[in-house]
Amino acid sequence: MQKIMVKLTDSDKKKARQIIKELNIPEVPGESILYGKGTVAGYLGKIAVARVLGIKLACCYDYDMILGGLFKISVKTKRVTTPKIEPGYECSVAAGATQQKCDWYAFFRIDRDTESVGWVVGFLPKEEYFSKSRFLTAGTVDGSNKKIIDVDCYNVKIGHLNPLPIPIKGGKKT
Repeated sequence: MQKIMVKLTDSDKKKARQIIKELNIPEVPGESILYGKGTVAGYLGKIAVARVLGIKLACCYDYDMILGGLFKISVKTKRVTTPKIEPGYECSVAAGATQQKCDWYAFFRIDRDTESVGWVVGFLPKEEYFSKSRFLTAGTVDGSNKKIIDVDCYNVKIGHLNPLPIPIKGGKKT
């Protein structure tokens, strides 16, 4: 299991807010687990993964960056209360976001309270993600963590993710 720590600065937070403002990103029910309330954290996740991969953000709806000129990656960020990461913890893709035209998903967990540190926890090709995922319906209780599901989503355990596909550039393996 992979865990690459990334420190996020005030400059990163300013950049995330600037991107959100420039793209005029609305709150889109069903396409976001938190209905847009985690948008800054989501963009911090994109910034962090791009830094670790050593590539630039693409900032479009269907994907967030292109790796090696070939693979379109969409970053999915989860706000968490602990740096603890276990193989049984899960990563989510909102059902409303499944139409994005990406090749891979990257998963990032960010400290919910400070948004100053986060962890890249792995990657999966989109098709493989959905073949390994389990579907959860909004309003039901997730049996694995006892939380109520906010929106329909697909979850995969962190232990089923692949490690970073290239050498680490801007993060620290922990």
